[in-house]
Amino acid sequence: LISGKALNEVFRERIYEPLGLRDTGFIVPADQQHRLAGYYAGADALQPMKPGLTPLRNLPMLQGHLTGTARQSGGGGLVTSLADMVALMRGLMPAVQPGHVTVLKPATIALMMDNHLAAGLNIGFATTGDIPGRGFGLGGCVTLQPTRAEPAGSTSEFQWGGLAGTHWWINPKQNLAGLTMTQRHMGFWNPFAFDFKQRVYAAVGA
Repeated sequence: LISGKALNEVFRERIYEPLGLRDTGFIVPADQQHRLAGYYAGADALQPMKPGLTPLRNLPMLQGHLTGTARQSGGGGLVTSLADMVALMRGLMPAVQPGHVTVLKPATIALMMDNHLAAGLNIGFATTGDIPGRGFGLGGCVTLQPTRAEPAGSTSEFQWGGLAGTHWWINPKQNLAGLTMTQRHMGFWNPFAFDFKQRVYAAVGA
């Protein structure tokens, strides 16, 4: 590493502490492990609303986040709390208010949330192929064209999901953000996440 420090230490100094994140890291300390929520798989990945959940003991890694890992990834593997996730998202909101803490300049946040793929290109995954209407910024998906399940006003959203069913989104034009944390394997784009988003937009008239 250029810094000569472990990735988690760099995160702690430059992100966790400035934003006041107290529960975020690659491992849950022994005295906090009683707070770690269970992790579950749905009955059918292709029918996410089908009843039935199965506990997963060793995902997203062996013994969850109870022991350390040899590899600390900049693209995934952190465990956090609702309060910390909200603080992180507030730090990425483009409309800075008095007393609001962020670790990035407004111009950097704007660049981060802008689509950087060439015209006609979309993000894609090995299991899904290209996803129409989805571009990519610096670290997340950018909504170029909302799907039928999304509010019309969600164009320009910056969003991403986690393996454990966390789905967050920030709309810089609407100064609006939302977060779901489900502890459900691959649940970040399940129907309930879109239902929640629809209700949030409707509640604020966006």
